[in-house]
Amino acid sequence: MSIDTFEKNSLRWQFAQWQQQLQEWWEGQNFSFPSNNIDLPDVNIPDLWEFIKFLLGGILIALIVWAIWQVWPRFSPLFYRLLHKSSIFQRNFDFSLRKTSVKMDGLTRSRQLQSQGHYKEACVCLYFALLQALDEKDIIRDNPSRTDGEYLILLENKTPSRPYQFLLKVHEELSFGNREASTSLVAECQKAYQEITQRL
Repeated sequence: MSIDTFEKNSLRWQFAQWQQQLQEWWEGQNFSFPSNNIDLPDVNIPDLWEFIKFLLGGILIALIVWAIWQVWPRFSPLFYRLLHKSSIFQRNFDFSLRKTSVKMDGLTRSRQLQSQGHYKEACVCLYFALLQALDEKDIIRDNPSRTDGEYLILLENKTPSRPYQFLLKVHEELSFGNREASTSLVAECQKAYQEITQRL
């Protein structure tokens, strides 16, 4: 390996040079010389300035990352809402269940599904109708990326009640757990949904 391939001007080398020059300057300030003809070592200001710029740049980047970390929880719902409205990021799930009109009543749609023997879909329909109702009443914005647990936390801060918790837990257990839907479960979900709509 030839000598030309080694790094000749690294940040570490520059810092060592700056430190040595600063030390020599300090020693020159603290000793009296017999004549004024002696040249004091020059402090290399450009190298010092480069180091200060590097240090300030690192501090600035750290502050920007910290600020984004602090602000993200407040603005992430807006960001996800904008992504959700974009046709590129639309999720592929059954919009006939999700976009049940609250005015048409999720309860009516749920009963239709129940009469056809689709018990799980009847419960899920009420869940989506609940989310849509919360969104339309500006209680909690509907966000497809939120989990049921996140909706529970948001609801506890605004309107803590058992019917909300029940519908969210049932949806979570039906979608991700081993819970089986039945006629009695659909009836309980419908009762919880009726209580919620009366409060809204």
